[in-house]
Amino acid sequence: ELYELSYEKSKRQPRFIDELQDIADIYKIQGNYRKAAETYDRTIESMQKEWGMKDEVEIRDIQEERARLSALL
Repeated sequence: ELYELSYEKSKRQPRFIDELQDIADIYKIQGNYRKAAETYDRTIESMQKEWGMKDEVEIRDIQEERARLSALL
């Protein structure tokens, strides 16, 4: 909850995605792969909308991890 609150309340634009990555990691540890995948979707959206990223390696890495998790569902 605190990571969510920290990310949502951040006044910095563009926001850092560290909190989202931490949230996804926590969900993975808990075995909640669906919520982890959803959090990766939010991370990608933030990187694209707030950071203006398109096809950078960082986005591809997150997409690959999201796909891996989706295969576990």
